[in-house]
Amino acid sequence: DIYDDPTTLKYYSMKRVTEIRLTEACEINRKKHEKTEHNQIKVRIELKRLEQDNPQYIDEWIECYNNEREKSGIFEYVPGENEFEEYEKTTLEDLEKKFPDSEEKFKAYKAEESKNAWEN
Repeated sequence: DIYDDPTTLKYYSMKRVTEIRLTEACEINRKKHEKTEHNQIKVRIELKRLEQDNPQYIDEWIECYNNEREKSGIFEYVPGENEFEEYEKTTLEDLEKKFPDSEEKFKAYKAEESKNAWEN
C-alpha cells in the first residue's frame, strides 16, 4: 500500500491529516469536559442549597432512590465506601466562590486555573 511507506510524502501527508483530526478530537473533548464539569458544579450548588432547607435529605435520598429502583426491578444501589467523599467535603460557600453560576465566569476561572498549573 502506498500509505505504508514512511519515506513518502503521501505517508507524511496522511500522518499530518491524522494529527489534525486528533487535535480536533482533543478540542471537542476538552470543551465537552468543561461543559460537563460546569453542569456538575451547577447541580452541586443546587443540591447544597436544597440541603440547607432540608437537611434530612442527606440521609434519606438513597432509600427514596432505591425504592424507585425496586419498583422497576433494578437492583439496589449501594454506594462505595468513599464514593461521596469529594461531594461531602465541598461546601456551598466554596462552590459559589470558586465556581460562579455564570458560564463565562466559570470559563475565566478555568483559564486562570490552567494558567496557574502551567506556571507551577
